Amino acid sequence: MTVAEEIDEPKTVFDSQPTGQLVTIAAQKPIIPKTLRECRTLAKRLAYNIVTGYVEHDRGHLDKSAEAFFQVYLHLFPDLNAVRSWNAAELYVRILVKQDEIGMILTGKK
Repeated sequence: MTVAEEIDEPKTVFDSQPTGQLVTIAAQKPIIPKTLRECRTLAKRLAYNIVTGYVEHDRGHLDKSAEAFFQVYLHLFPDLNAVRSWNAAELYVRILVKQDEIGMILTGKK
C-alpha cells in the first residue's frame, strides 16, 4: 500500500509495507503477479489506492487523489506510459469534481 506526498521533483512515494522502503514513482514499474500471494498483495494495494483516491478527493486534496489513482492506473494499464497514466488520473479527478458540481446543482445546494 502506498501513500504519496508531493514534495519536490521527483515525486516521492512512501511504501507503508513492513519493509518501509522509499522509492520514486519512476522506479515503480507494474509487476504482473505470478502467484496467488502476489495477486492478493496487488489487489490490496490497488484497493487501498482506490479508496485513498476517493477519500483525498472528498477532502479536497486533488493532487493526492490524482496520485492515488495514478498508482492504480500504472498497474491496471501497463501498456500506457507513466505520463499517459498520470494524465488519465488527473482527468478522472476532474470528472469527479464536475460530478460533485452537478450533484450540488441537482440537489439545490449550490
